[in-house]
Amino acid sequence: MKPPPRLRPPAAHRLAAATALAVAALLLLLPAASAGCTPPYEAQPGPYTLHVAHGETRELPNGLIIAPGERVLVEGTLRVVTGGVQVNGSLFFSSTTSSTLSAEWVAVGAGGALVAGSEACPLPAGVVATLQLRGGSVHPVAGHKALAVFPGGTLELHGSKGLDLPWTRLGATAAAAASELLLDPSAPPTSWAAGDRLAIASTDNDPYQTEAVTVIEVTGPRVRFTPPLRFKHFGEVTLGVDQRAEVALLSRSIRIVGADDTPGIGCHTIAYEGFTAFHAEGVEWANCGQAEPVHGRYPVHFHMAARVPAGYYVRACAVHGSNFRAYTLHGTQGMLLERNVAFDIKGHAFFIEDGAEWDNTLRGNLGMLARWPGVRPSATPLRRFAGNSAHSCRMCLEMEADAVDDGDWPAISPTSPPANWQPRNADGSWAETLIEGFTCHHSLVGYSANTGDPNGDTRFQRWDTRLRRSVLRQQDQIAVMAGFRLYDGPVHILNLTARGWPAGTAPLALRSSNGFQMAAASSVRGFRPEGASYRFLMQDTSGDGGRTASLRDTDGSLSGFPGATLLPHQPGTSLGFYHTPGCSAHPAFGLACPQPYVNLEIGGWDWAGGAPPAALTLTRANLSPGRTGAAGLAAQRLPSLAGGQLAPKASRGGRYFNAATGVGGVYLLSWGSAGEKQCYTARPQNVRVERGRLVLEAVRGTYQGSAVGCTNNNENSCAWTQPFTSGRVRTKLSPAGSWLYGRMEVRAQLPRGDFLWPAIWMLPTDNSYGVWAASGEIDIMEARGQARLTDTIEGTLHYSASWPNNVWRGSGRRRFAGTDFSAGMRDFALEWTAGTDGRPKLMRWLVDGQAFYEQRLDVMWNASSASPYTLPGQPWDKRMPLLINLAVGGGFFPSAEFGGFGSPAEYDAAAATWSRPCLEIEHIKRRAMLRLATTMLLLAVLQPLASGAEVRASTRAPGGLQPSETPQFILWSFDDEVNKDSTDAVLKVSEQRRNPNGCKVPLTWFACTSVFCDFQCDYAKKLHDAGHEIAVHTRTHAGLRFIYDRKTVEDEILGSRKDAQACGLPDGAVQGFRTPYLATSPTVREVLSKGGFRYDSSIGAKGGKDKMWPATLEKGVPYNCDLGGGSECLPNESYPGFWEVPLYTTVEHENLMDYCTVEGDGSKVAGCSAYEVLKKSLDEVLKKSLDEAYDSNRGPVTVGTHKAYMKDSEFSADVGKFLDYALSKPDVWVVTHQQLLDWMEAPVPASQMKSFMAQYDCST
Repeated sequence: MKPPPRLRPPAAHRLAAATALAVAALLLLLPAASAGCTPPYEAQPGPYTLHVAHGETRELPNGLIIAPGERVLVEGTLRVVTGGVQVNGSLFFSSTTSSTLSAEWVAVGAGGALVAGSEACPLPAGVVATLQLRGGSVHPVAGHKALAVFPGGTLELHGSKGLDLPWTRLGATAAAAASELLLDPSAPPTSWAAGDRLAIASTDNDPYQTEAVTVIEVTGPRVRFTPPLRFKHFGEVTLGVDQRAEVALLSRSIRIVGADDTPGIGCHTIAYEGFTAFHAEGVEWANCGQAEPVHGRYPVHFHMAARVPAGYYVRACAVHGSNFRAYTLHGTQGMLLERNVAFDIKGHAFFIEDGAEWDNTLRGNLGMLARWPGVRPSATPLRRFAGNSAHSCRMCLEMEADAVDDGDWPAISPTSPPANWQPRNADGSWAETLIEGFTCHHSLVGYSANTGDPNGDTRFQRWDTRLRRSVLRQQDQIAVMAGFRLYDGPVHILNLTARGWPAGTAPLALRSSNGFQMAAASSVRGFRPEGASYRFLMQDTSGDGGRTASLRDTDGSLSGFPGATLLPHQPGTSLGFYHTPGCSAHPAFGLACPQPYVNLEIGGWDWAGGAPPAALTLTRANLSPGRTGAAGLAAQRLPSLAGGQLAPKASRGGRYFNAATGVGGVYLLSWGSAGEKQCYTARPQNVRVERGRLVLEAVRGTYQGSAVGCTNNNENSCAWTQPFTSGRVRTKLSPAGSWLYGRMEVRAQLPRGDFLWPAIWMLPTDNSYGVWAASGEIDIMEARGQARLTDTIEGTLHYSASWPNNVWRGSGRRRFAGTDFSAGMRDFALEWTAGTDGRPKLMRWLVDGQAFYEQRLDVMWNASSASPYTLPGQPWDKRMPLLINLAVGGGFFPSAEFGGFGSPAEYDAAAATWSRPCLEIEHIKRRAMLRLATTMLLLAVLQPLASGAEVRASTRAPGGLQPSETPQFILWSFDDEVNKDSTDAVLKVSEQRRNPNGCKVPLTWFACTSVFCDFQCDYAKKLHDAGHEIAVHTRTHAGLRFIYDRKTVEDEILGSRKDAQACGLPDGAVQGFRTPYLATSPTVREVLSKGGFRYDSSIGAKGGKDKMWPATLEKGVPYNCDLGGGSECLPNESYPGFWEVPLYTTVEHENLMDYCTVEGDGSKVAGCSAYEVLKKSLDEVLKKSLDEAYDSNRGPVTVGTHKAYMKDSEFSADVGKFLDYALSKPDVWVVTHQQLLDWMEAPVPASQMKSFMAQYDCST
């Protein structure tokens, strides 16, 4: 075969003068480019190496190479007979005449550009550019029928058809046999025309009532078409729900089509990391996607493209007739998919593949007739998911929480996540996806004016002649029609309205016959039942999943019991197992109990291929009333357990066992290295929990190890005979797992004694770059027990290549004079951060909050030719579990300095110096996790962090005022919603109370300003006009602590202020901020300070006597950053003039908000308010806090609340009682945050407060 030509401008390509005149005359008859714009090939004029004129058909026998600097313009038809097109120059489609390129593949390489239209000048009406991809030769990288965009390549596809209206909804119901539609008249199409193809969604239980038609004529919102409809399509809003059928335009100005020459193998478009640009709008993909056994070939596919620059998009496009999936984001961050259509898709319509993708936006897309989940963000933290619609799909939306998925084939293995695994963000924090305005049509028609069509497929529905409506076949199978079914999770349901659910139906239900463990953290808040007999159906008490299901009723809107846990209930079957004191049963919701429930999953893996799993004894402590002793426990045991081992699960990656019930428990974790003198065991004398601490103890005594049950037989160390034993634990096999980025903090007390070597360190989960130390090792803390070195530690990185070519870099010995790390608990921490590109940036080692070493990561770490790294930051871009051990002897003690350590006499002499042979761990805290979990292998008790080093703020009032001269201020704040529901709940309390000047007491409202929080501008304006302060709380209630993308932080903070100001508030009215979850960071404070905010109110401080007053942040943050959600504070922060107004704890409780509740879920603390027995009411708790402040330095008292708290009759009454008590005292004022800061900047004595407050609006 001849090589493809490298084109140069030959004389034969020059048109004769007469031919040129004829072509010019013909061009007058062709569609013009969009008025007022210039086609891209004319905007950059130059000679063409190949120009296929209008009406011309050109064939190239052996492929085409467009070299750098060369330009090709296709205005007619260009056919590459054999092979493909390699584009390293410019390939243009005409903007004035329809054109076609047919090839077996097209590859856009470095410097290349494939261009059809531009954003300013899209292909106009009447002009169609077609790229046909045929079977035949295979591109060596991209495969069959590929349009591939490689590093340095550019794809610019801009068509006008569909930009105005890619899809819409019916304006009226269309009857079967109709040949005309009325579209939504509010936005009629302008680009739709005769010959276009449309898809009309099913509005029945049968998804195959979705139909495709061809347009005959478009007149405003009316469309005539052929053939006539076979089914009725509903077009009304009924019961407040928009059930109108979607109508999608399938035709576009630019067509990428797969030839019908290889069944099941269509075309595909794939973009690789490093492409220069990718913009696609008004593009149609037809007969694309490649079915099994070909994998990873989708119509639109961003493949491992990493972080893409801002502004790249696929919008107003259409994919139809796909053999496999439609739009796929794989290993790609930052893409926008907007207003796209997917119709008749085998597989997922919108697929986010790995679970590591983040910061992608899906908005206003439509998926119809997808044969598997219509939209599948697979275990993925999307940035935003708003306004999308799924129609006529087997499953509308799947948020997959278990990576063990037969659809993607990962075999169950020791590294597979447990069933309660949750996805995480790139920084390691728990992933949250904001889903706004998602519409799922019509998995069920429901009981509404939409009665369906009597001619639907009987696989999905039947026609009920009595009801005269379509009925879902599934109802015949399970007896009860259910709406949203819980499965896996956790799922958090907010502000759900159940309207028109008659007897025999349930709007919320548990998936029946569920064999999988359900997450215990699922919750519901803001549930509004309108005519629902069953509210929540939990009928499965036999399957494993059913027995482990629970739902937290956060605000009591479902059951009437705020904070209750809802559990399965069948009288005589489940009550004995689940019942605890205080539970209440009801047919509308099952069993409601006041206690929180958790799931415990215990697994043992057989590493040696046949060894028995670990044995474990389970004991239940909370027996139900009347069921005591062994007989009572036996009566409550799950029948299938019966005291024996559960059946193993089959897999392809070894065998997976459920733990057996039995006696004892072995968690042996052994490993050693040359020179170390210990065997690691799981014996209580070496590893135990004592006084709430994990204790690892070194013991003198010869020990013969064994490989049985050993988890890491490095250098056959499990079978060594050693003169000492000790303990070592790790998180690799536990649900805590491993981490990438974030802050790991271990509070520990170190041992004291010769040759004791405590270590807190991390190794990679997988040896991605080779065996130790090519894949890296992070030593957070290492120390030596010698008495002269108890004030010395060090932190180290090991890297570069596999032993013996490895190297290390670290702090070396760092001495902290006057410190004895063996004398008490200290906080040892590592901060591991990424840059805005998601790549490793920096590591910092800290003790008690003070950094003692740091290391940039964004450099090349190759130290020799043996180093395997190809990118800056490697190997510090992989997940690592935590290890903690206490070794004895080894290479850490060179004999030249420490003497010999190899004889029994030397062992005895060293042991005689061991005044403290224990490494004790009080807690382990991973700051990138929003929740912490105890783990079986770690045996750690997790407790709140102790205070780090603090820069103390003043306990004295400003202006030198004595306490008796100082006003006592109360700051009452409200977080989240600003709407009718929240204002009603608060104002019924606040408007009944007056300050000493007769004005109603004001609040500061920290408003979350998006529809996610149901923010309503008119209520924000009313509150401001009534003298309240409006501050902000992000746009989407995003937890900002571990968001490292500064742009995202700015959008959440500055955008929320912009939203609030747009409600008609005066310029500069919004000056305060509070971060969700009370977890903030230096990035947040920097954005606030530079953005012109006056104050933050996110950090906690101790209440009670002589509390610290608010302070400006010139010299760091002077409060305990670990109170509340756990904030990051650095000693070198400085924000002159920017205030921190802390939230104070009460005397009785550590909560910073919603006192007397469990922080995190809002459930009531027994004995703090009247949930069970009224022992000490909330107002008494607040009164005591006020009295201590009032009688000491009169530092402010804070009362932080949320809507559920204020809607609770007991709590709201207690808040009112407290305010009455407080305002009965002299000189007590309830003020906003800004009013307090005004006073602090110009303080006056209490006797002048009425004059001071006269400057503010007064609502009486």
